[in-house]
Order: sequence, then C-alpha cells, then structure tokens
Amino acid sequence: YKQQMCLVMYTLALFCLLFFTHCTSMNLGMDSLFLINHLDNEEKSAIIADKGIALYTIHLEKEEHYHMLGEISEFFQVALRFNPENKKAEEYLEKIENFISIKTKEKIGIAQNLLKKKNRSAEDDYRLALAVSKACELDPENDNVLALKKETKTLTTELIDGYLKQINTDLDNITETDTPAQRSKKYTGTLAICQKALYLDPGNKEAQSTQEHILGELDILVKEIIDNGEALIAEKDYKGASSLGNLLSDINKASHHTFIKERDNLIYDIYYAWAEAYLAKKDYNNALSKVKIALDAKNTKEAMNLENKITSLKQKQDSVKKQQDSRKAMEKTLNEIDSLIAKEKYVDAYNRIQSILKKTKDKSYRQKLNAKIKIIKGHLDRLYDKALTEYKKENYRETIRLLTIIVHIDEKYKKAEDYLEKAVARQELLDSY
Repeated sequence: YKQQMCLVMYTLALFCLLFFTHCTSMNLGMDSLFLINHLDNEEKSAIIADKGIALYTIHLEKEEHYHMLGEISEFFQVALRFNPENKKAEEYLEKIENFISIKTKEKIGIAQNLLKKKNRSAEDDYRLALAVSKACELDPENDNVLALKKETKTLTTELIDGYLKQINTDLDNITETDTPAQRSKKYTGTLAICQKALYLDPGNKEAQSTQEHILGELDILVKEIIDNGEALIAEKDYKGASSLGNLLSDINKASHHTFIKERDNLIYDIYYAWAEAYLAKKDYNNALSKVKIALDAKNTKEAMNLENKITSLKQKQDSVKKQQDSRKAMEKTLNEIDSLIAKEKYVDAYNRIQSILKKTKDKSYRQKLNAKIKIIKGHLDRLYDKALTEYKKENYRETIRLLTIIVHIDEKYKKAEDYLEKAVARQELLDSY
C-alpha cells in the first residue's frame, strides 16, 4: 500500500510538471488529470523517461547545469518505479553515473593543470575556479574535489569580490542619457560578470541580489524597446523596428532567455506587419521571407493564413513571369532563326528548328517554327536552279554543296537527289585523275 501511495504522489508531482506547465484554465487542468487517470503504468513510465531524456540532453550534454543532476536522475528513478522493465530509464541512469565520473575527472584534470601553470592570467584563474565549482556540483564528496576546493577557496573568494566590485563600478557608469543600445550593452555586460560570480558560487547572496537588480533594469529597458518598436511599426519604419528587435534578441540571449516571450512578441509584430507591407506592393518574395520570420517567433493561425495567401499569389506571379520569360525566349529564338535564313544558312536554321520542335509542346510556338520551315523550303527551288547552273559549268563541288542542303532539308526533293548522285560520281571521276 505504501509503495502504491508513493507512486500516486510521484505521478501527481511529475505529471503536474509535465502537463500543468503554462496551464491557465480549469479545462487544461482537467485534461491533464484525464491523462493521468487513463494512462497505464508503462505509458506513464515512458512519458516520464522521455522528459528525463530531454532534460539530460539540454542541461547536461548541451549545457553544464550540473546542479540539476539530482532532479534529472529522479525522472528515471520514478520511471523505473512505474515500470521496472523500462530499459531507457535504466540506460540513462547508467549514463548519468558514467557522465558524472567522466566529467568529474575532466574538471579535476583542468583544475590541476591550471594550478601547475605559472603566471596564470585572470581568465586562467576563472577557468580554474570554475572547474573546481563544476567538479563540486558533479561529485561533492570526491576527495580530490574537496582538496581542490580547499586549495582554491581564497582564489575563488577574491575572484567573486573582484567581479562584484567591477559590477558596482560599471553600474555607476550607466546614465539616463545613454541610448537603449548603450544601456543594453552595459547591463548585459554587467550581467555576464554577475553570472560568472554565480557560476563560482551559486549561493552568493550579493551576486544573487545584484543579478535581480540588473534583470529588473533590463525589464524596464525591454518595455521601452517594445514601446519604441511598436511606435516604429505604426510609422511603417520596419527597418528601424527590426533593429530594436535585434537589440531585444541580444538582451534575451544574454539573460539566458529571460525575455523570450517579449522578444517573440515584438519580432512577430514587426515581421508580420512588414510582410503585409510587402504584400501590398506585390513583392511576394520579400513578403514570404518576412512572414516566415514572424512564424518562427510565433506560430499563429493568422500568420499561417498570410503565408498561404502570399504563397498562392507568388505562385501565380511566378507562373505569369515564366510565361513572359518563355515568350521572350521564343521571340529571341525566332529572330535568331530569321537571321540565319537571311544569311542563307538554311541548314543551321533548319536544324535549330527541328531541335526545338522535339522539345516544345507549345502549339503557337510550333506553328511559328513550321512557318519558318516553309520559308526555308521556299528557297530550295532557287538553290536547285543555281545547282543546275553550276553542274552545267562542271563545278561539281559547288553543285554537291547546294544539292546537299536541299536534300538535308527536304528528303522528298527527288530531282535534287538524282543530280546529287550524278555530281558526286563526276567529282569522284575528276578526283581520280
């Protein structure tokens, strides 16, 4: 009975974490309870393990949030209590043990190597203290870690004190006359220093208080940026607004995504309005690129509808342009064929036409090409007469050249074929002497 009650408590706690996050209505809460009541233990175990895997990937593999090791491990432990056969949960508990062992050795190695280094730089000192701090998060009972912690205690204290002193100096240099961009740079700079202090000592009260103060100032700045951005959108100054969007993105990134919602809302508003402006100008390429950025920020039905509308109009525009380009290409080709005919390069013109006829299905184009063939064939009788004149002059090479053109273009021109055979025979006879 005790074990069953424990499982029920774990279920409620973990499923609240998994399903109740961001729930703002009673309906969503009831839906979550419905899921809890209607999933069997194996399904619950799988969901909890998957959540643990996601946290493992984000906080341990991608980041160094080693203070979350206990919390992440608990997901897999609870998953195994629901389903002792959950191989994924077993695998990841073992991975965590190996991870702790490997990373602890790595951090100890970094710290020991830096301790041996002569004339360490300020950055070396920070890396040394940070390696020890991370090793403490990974394995606080490890003898080597405890020895390093003791050996670097004074150094860590001095670093933190120095960072806090620098932060206070930097904060004093921020004035009301600074532009939003200048204030952003200064506040995010001091925030980065404050975070370095907290990486070395997560429980440092002064650093925590300073970080809260900086985030509070950034919150005021963010609201100012949003107001200015919305004003620029109203003025249709989308380029100026996008600069403020980029500034807010930088603040959000520097603050470890503290202002992700504000950033997404402003970026969405900027690029949705920008897309509409380009749409009004029938500049569908730019409109499409802007609405995609809006959708990356917030995947709304409104933006999806706009994207579909732009895509449809762009396809129509592309189709019209393709037809126009095709007509231009056709006219250019027809002019080139006319030029070849004018220069009496009948074979080249004929071959060009035949090559195009094999590829195109355009009825109008084929009619025009066939009309050109008729024009070419209209010159064949004149060429034939000229060939006979040359034949009578016993100029058989020229005769052969002219008759070859005729036969190539019109295989049914029987007279030309007959005289061609005669001219070839006579030229061969002459060549034999």
